[in-house]
Amino acid sequence: MAVSNLLDITDFTVYPIRIIADEDFGSDNLDDIITTYQPVYLRNLLGESEYSKFEGDLIAGVPQSQHWIDFVDGVDYNATNDKGNTIVVRWLGVKEVLKYFMYFHYVREGTSYLTQTGVVKPSNENSSNYNIATFTTNAWNLGLSAWGRDWNYLFIDAYGYKQGINDLKYYSRNFKEETTIDITNERVKNTAYNFLYYYTQRNSAVFTDWDFYSRKALNINNI
Repeated sequence: MAVSNLLDITDFTVYPIRIIADEDFGSDNLDDIITTYQPVYLRNLLGESEYSKFEGDLIAGVPQSQHWIDFVDGVDYNATNDKGNTIVVRWLGVKEVLKYFMYFHYVREGTSYLTQTGVVKPSNENSSNYNIATFTTNAWNLGLSAWGRDWNYLFIDAYGYKQGINDLKYYSRNFKEETTIDITNERVKNTAYNFLYYYTQRNSAVFTDWDFYSRKALNINNI
């Protein structure tokens, strides 16, 4: 069955992604945005084939298999740092990733003004006009942090070959915009990529068609 919305307005109650919906642009609009964009991000995260498996595992919108339950609800898992030490990481569930991207689309498409406590439509001419780009950029980049990076294959070189951790020195020297990537910490961050990577390391029978799509950070102009 189709994947129902994993989020609703109760997931957007804490700054910096707090939504205060009014009559003009409220929870119905948020639901529509989630219905539209949630499948896009889940497909990007899982790949088309694995997303179809996720759909097939649902009964009344609830996952049945343990790996899909963990994907949605969260679980503690073991990661390995660069020294080979085991680190316990708490995956909070895919909703913690999706909510930042859903907020990004809600604000951008709602043509809203923002207050320091949430998103509202202007009710009078004195409404404060905050910089929407700042809010959308922050939300996107917070989502990107939760999305994670494919630290096994950071880039494709000029010859079309994937280059990974062992090539980081070369990568940093020739692609200066990426020199801030900390591979040591990236391995043990609470990200969607790491959850899927380490889960498949532990159980090769699940997420077998996982196909991760890397996303890039946005600047203030949303590009």
